Order: sequence, then C-alpha cells, then structure tokens
Amino acid sequence: MSRHVIKYLTNLAEKHLLISALLSRILCLYHVLSLHKIYADRNLNYRDTSIQINKTPPPLSDERTNFIVRVLIENNYKRVIEIGAYDLSRPLHYKRILPNIEVFALDIIPGFRTGIIDGIHTARFDLEWFSENALPHTIITSSGTLPCFKPEELDEFLYQIYDLGYDIAVAEPGSHFAKTKSLKRSLTTYYHPYTHLLKQIGYSINVAHPNHAFSLSMLERREFIYASSTVEQ
Repeated sequence: MSRHVIKYLTNLAEKHLLISALLSRILCLYHVLSLHKIYADRNLNYRDTSIQINKTPPPLSDERTNFIVRVLIENNYKRVIEIGAYDLSRPLHYKRILPNIEVFALDIIPGFRTGIIDGIHTARFDLEWFSENALPHTIITSSGTLPCFKPEELDEFLYQIYDLGYDIAVAEPGSHFAKTKSLKRSLTTYYHPYTHLLKQIGYSINVAHPNHAFSLSMLERREFIYASSTVEQ
C-alpha cells in the first residue's frame, strides 16, 4: 500500500511544481525534527577518536578543498595553517600541488602526530602557538572545525589571530538564521555568524559566498568566506 502511495505522490511531483515544493518542505521538516540526528553526537568524545594519516587526494568534487586551494593560488601565500587537520588529507594535498608553500597542520585530538610528515609541519592546536609563529603572508584555513568552538572560544580565537595579522579562509556549515548570534547545531556544535563576527573584529571580507543548496534537509548551508586582517605586521 505504502509503495503505491509513494509512487502516486512521486508521479504528481514530477508533473506539478507546487506538489514537488510541498513534498520537499515536508521532507525538510521530517529531517529537522529527527531527534536521532539532533542528539547523534551526545556520546561522542574526540578523545576516543583514532587517527590514520590519509594520503589519498581529495576528490575533484570537494568544493571545500577547491575553494581553499584557489585562495592560496590567487593570493600568493607563503604559509598556510590548517586547523582541525585531523588525518592530514587536505594539508598533504596543499603541499602536493603547491610544493613551495609552507604548510602547517594543527589539531587538538590526542594522538595527533607532531613533527614533520611528508614536508608539512604538524603541531598541537594552542592559542600560544599562533603568537609564537606569526609571520607575514600567512593564512589560516578551516573546514568543519570552527562549529566545534563555543561562541566565546571563537571570539577569543578570531580576535587573537586578527591582532597577529593572520588572514583566514573558512568553508563551514552555517545557517540562514545565525546572522548576529551563534545558534546550536547539535549538542556539541554551533552555527556561527562568521561574516558578522569577522567584520565586527575588523577583518576585510574578500569573499562571502553561502551555498544555499548544501543541505536543505537540515536547513543549513555551506559558507565560503575569505577575510584579510587589516593589521600591519
């Protein structure tokens, strides 16, 4: 019975735009109200995460990596610092296609290897590290990491790196509703108002491109932002 109902509704949706739009909205609500998704990270603990270095290049369709690579190439950066580097897949890729750039990879996960791995420098994420290693022509990149910062932690981090003269490029999940204040995304992550925060701190926003098609089911979007510090080093 249910199979016939689904087939009937699908046929209607293929022929009528309003019905197609209505079914899409119902599906969105179904996903948004899914308690399993909302509380999926309740028992997650980054300390239990095992890491294995991934030397496989990201797929060509990886828009996050492609965005950051384009920023690096078009602005002639000498150094890039990836925070939340995890398995090093993106930092290794940056070094692979841009061998003359100095690549740093930082993470907070226990067991994260530090030292030099295939030409990239790895270290533990720590605010003092950025003060000790500040140099001109350096950009910080993040993809999937900043949502794990609490609002007050993100404020502290962005103010510090701005004062030190770091530029920043992010490709992070965002929300249309997080315009000036952070909103809960799950029990442990947030939608942050990146553009608002960066402008408020003093950053010059060079690119701010929200991709509204990222995930209608969770009513979120991927935000691509490239910002330059106006502080002279």
